[in-house]
Amino acid sequence: MSDNNSRLAITLAAIGVLAAVISASTDLFGLFKNDPASSANPGAAPAGQPGDSAPPPTSAGPKKVDWQGALVIDGSGLDLDTTPPTRKPRSGDWDFYYGPPLLITFRASSKNLARWTGSQPPTAEDCGGLLAAESVHTATVAQGHLYCARSELGRLALLRITGPKGDGQGAEVTLWQP
Repeated sequence: MSDNNSRLAITLAAIGVLAAVISASTDLFGLFKNDPASSANPGAAPAGQPGDSAPPPTSAGPKKVDWQGALVIDGSGLDLDTTPPTRKPRSGDWDFYYGPPLLITFRASSKNLARWTGSQPPTAEDCGGLLAAESVHTATVAQGHLYCARSELGRLALLRITGPKGDGQGAEVTLWQP
C-alpha cells in the first residue's frame, strides 16, 4: 500500500470515528434534553415541565363531554377524577381547592391549571395544549374567568368561575371523558 493510500485509509477511519463520536454524543445529550415538541399531544405535559404528573391521553380524536354542571370550589377541595366531580374530606383526594383569592392545585409540584383567554370556550384538545404549554400551580380567581384544569389522573376539565358562593367560588364545570 502506498503512502497516499495509507493516509487516505487513516483519514477515512478518523472521519468514521469522529462521526461515531458525534452521533453518540448527540444521542447521549438527547437523553437529557427536555423537548416540549414531543408532548404536543393534547393533554400531555412536557416531562419535567408544568403539569409533569399527568399521564398522556389514552385515545386519539376529540374527547366527549362526560359531565357538565355547577359546583362550589372551596377549602374542602375538589376531585375531578370522579363523575360528577366531588368534594372530598381527605386532602389526599383533592385535585384543587380554593384559598382566597386563589384556585390552588393540591400537590405543590403539580401545575395543572391554565387560564383560557380565547374568544370561544376551549375544547378538551385546546385545554390539553394550553396546559402542556402554560400550566401553573395557582391562579387568581375572578368571576367570568375560564380555567383549563387537569386532575391527578390526567382528566381534563374546564372551570368557568361564576362568582363567590359561601366560603368558596361557584363554577360551571365541564368534565371530559378520560
